[in-house]
Amino acid sequence: MGELLKYRSPQRRKETTASIGMIIFVASWLMLFAGFFFAYGMLRNKAVSWPPMGAPELPVTLGALNTLLIALSSLSLQRALGAIKKDNTKVLSAGLFVTLALGVAFTVLQVCLL
Repeated sequence: MGELLKYRSPQRRKETTASIGMIIFVASWLMLFAGFFFAYGMLRNKAVSWPPMGAPELPVTLGALNTLLIALSSLSLQRALGAIKKDNTKVLSAGLFVTLALGVAFTVLQVCLL
């Protein structure tokens, strides 16, 4: 006699498929960024001086401010999501407004950096 196979529900199969899809997605992004870092390393290794002569200086202050804005935007959105779970519409509205304002400020700085 043959062995009995354990029944897997269609929902469980969908979850497995979604997990495999997410693993493939993350792996592809990992390979993309690994390629970027490898290319950067090769360019830097072959250059006589780094950064190359005549290259414009990077705007470190604006870049740091932009990073701070996007991080704060993420925190305010997390606070808004927590407010949804507690059914607190005031905190939700405030969190979404702050997130939107920080997102607009981030976008304006991105345009200024061009």
